[in-house]
Amino acid sequence: MSEAAVGARTGARFGQTFGEGPAAAGERSLQAEQRLAGLVWLADDGASAAVRGGIMSHVHAMGAVFVLAAVAAVPAVEGAAQAKASATATPAPKAAEFQVVKVPAIHAVVLPMKGSYGQHQVAFERVDAFLTSHHLPRTLPLFARYYNNPSAGEANLVWEVGSPVPAGVAAEPPFVIRDIPVELAVVHVHRGSYAELGAVWSAMTQWTIANHHKPSGPTVQVFNSLMPPELELRLPVRK
Repeated sequence: MSEAAVGARTGARFGQTFGEGPAAAGERSLQAEQRLAGLVWLADDGASAAVRGGIMSHVHAMGAVFVLAAVAAVPAVEGAAQAKASATATPAPKAAEFQVVKVPAIHAVVLPMKGSYGQHQVAFERVDAFLTSHHLPRTLPLFARYYNNPSAGEANLVWEVGSPVPAGVAAEPPFVIRDIPVELAVVHVHRGSYAELGAVWSAMTQWTIANHHKPSGPTVQVFNSLMPPELELRLPVRK
C-alpha cells in the first residue's frame, strides 16, 4: 500500500475514532492545552498530607496529566470558573470502585514520546498508521504510559502511546516492541467527563496510600472509549 493510501486510510480511521480529522484535532488540541495549562491543577486541591510530603508525588500530578492527555478528544473548557466548578462538583469515587488486580502481560508496539501532552492525537494517529501499514486491525484499545509528571517541565515529559500486537510483529524506529510484564495495580474505570479526572486521581491516590500500597512503575491510561469517555486508570503498586 502506498504512503498516500496509508495516510488517507489512517485519516479516515482517525476521523471515525475522534469525530474530526487530524489537522483540525491538532489545532484544537493546542488551543485546549493553552486554555487548560493554568487550570488542570485545580482538581488536586484535596491531596493528602502524605502526597504533599512527597510519598506519592509522581501520582499527585496525574490528574493534570490525564486532563491534558484527554483534552484533545473533547471540546475545550471555557474559562477557569467553569473548569473549577466542574472539578469541585465531581463526587469522589466510592472505595469499592478501586481494585488491586494483577494486570496481564502486554506485548505491544509503542511510540516513545517526549514533550507536550498536546501531542496525544498525533501519537494516536501514528500508532494507527503503523497498524494499518502492517495490516493489523486495532481490536484492543490504545493505551498511554507516563514516566514522569509535569513538574519535570513540558520539554522533559516522557511518555508513550501503544497498542497490543501479536507476537512476531517487527517494529522500525521510532516504534519499538515492548513486553510489559504482569504487574499488580490499583485499577479504576472512569466513565464520565475528562474534566473529572483530576478529582478521580486524587481519590485514587489517597485510597492507595490508605491501603499501604506504593507506586512501582509508569502510570497507565487505557482508552477504552474516547466518546463517550471510558478510561481505565492503572497505578502499578507494591506493598
